[in-house]
Amino acid sequence: MESTNNKIKAGLVEEEDHLSSFRKRNNRLIIILFSLIILLGLVIGAITISFMHKQYTETSRLINSNPAIESFCTYTRFPFDCSDFLYSIIKPKSKINPNKLFLLSLKIAIEELTSITPLISNSESNETQIESVLKNCSSLLEESLSQLSQTLGIFQVNPDVMTHTDEQRSDTTKWTITAEQDLASCYDDLTKTESTAVSKISAKVYEAKVHVSNSADFLLNYRSVFVNFHLASTRRYSFDFRLGVGRITSGWNVENAFYIYMIGLQYLFLIVLFCSLYRIRRR
Repeated sequence: MESTNNKIKAGLVEEEDHLSSFRKRNNRLIIILFSLIILLGLVIGAITISFMHKQYTETSRLINSNPAIESFCTYTRFPFDCSDFLYSIIKPKSKINPNKLFLLSLKIAIEELTSITPLISNSESNETQIESVLKNCSSLLEESLSQLSQTLGIFQVNPDVMTHTDEQRSDTTKWTITAEQDLASCYDDLTKTESTAVSKISAKVYEAKVHVSNSADFLLNYRSVFVNFHLASTRRYSFDFRLGVGRITSGWNVENAFYIYMIGLQYLFLIVLFCSLYRIRRR
């Protein structure tokens, strides 16, 4: 009898040890699953926020962009410099067209060149090479200024590039490109001197060259610019809140929805498994 009791006690102790080991293992699994649930929740949240932020950024850019600036700068060789500068002086919602931006670029380039002339005159250097470069630059700037002034004279009377004759467009394009080439030669000569005495002049020449380059690119690509401008204007001015919401929700394509769906199922499975283990642990 006593032997039987001892066997029963030993069995109970062994079962208790087994249950204790099982509970400890469950505790570890519960902690791991709980950590996975939190981690997966953070991943889902991060993916969703990242996606919504991307859609919001694109929508905000559409709302805050100016069709004329975007179209004008797209076909330039310095699109980012072009748009950054124009947005710094023109409000996004301003009603302006590429023709006016072309005239503005010409006028700014002429103003820049006019301000450079006194800088060259006041520059003094004991080095023969620098003196020679400055003298050559002064001549090139005068030629550029003359070419740009002729171009401005034609378009200031009638800013609409498309209404001018082919001959006028050809002449003004040639003048503008020649002016840009002269400025490029001047800038290259100034930078080769590696002199701090002419650094301010070279910076101003570069700024003028960029504006002249933008003007030349517009004359070369004006048809494409206006096609882009009319399309952008249609998108911009027909935009409202409902379209904004539609633009955001339209990004939820089948692939994105499938990924979110699969992650959600895994998340739900982990929660169910966590609850099951927790119930076993309580027992």
